[in-house]
Amino acid sequence: MLYDPKWEQKTETTEPWRTIIWKAAALIEANGLCKGRTIDEENRHCMVGAINEIDTGDACTLDRSQAGDQATTRLHRFCGGNLVDYNNRPERTAEEVVAKMRACAGSQ
Repeated sequence: MLYDPKWEQKTETTEPWRTIIWKAAALIEANGLCKGRTIDEENRHCMVGAINEIDTGDACTLDRSQAGDQATTRLHRFCGGNLVDYNNRPERTAEEVVAKMRACAGSQ
């Protein structure tokens, strides 16, 4: 599923978990996608690392807020039940990850 910028205009992101995912997607879009770890030397993040970074300021933490946990859980389900596998597939691009995250944040 590709991302359509028009979705941003149609979706209210008032729920904190949605805001976290939107901002995490923007972080990956700006800095790049990391695979196999939460953050790398070039400040690229994986999906979970970006959520952690936005939620807590620490990409490597497991101590997220309730909204951060909810964002991770929602994205996990949206990616078919295995967020890490979705992120780490060799063929997966940053653009695909960002699109998936934004689609999740805009979903019902």
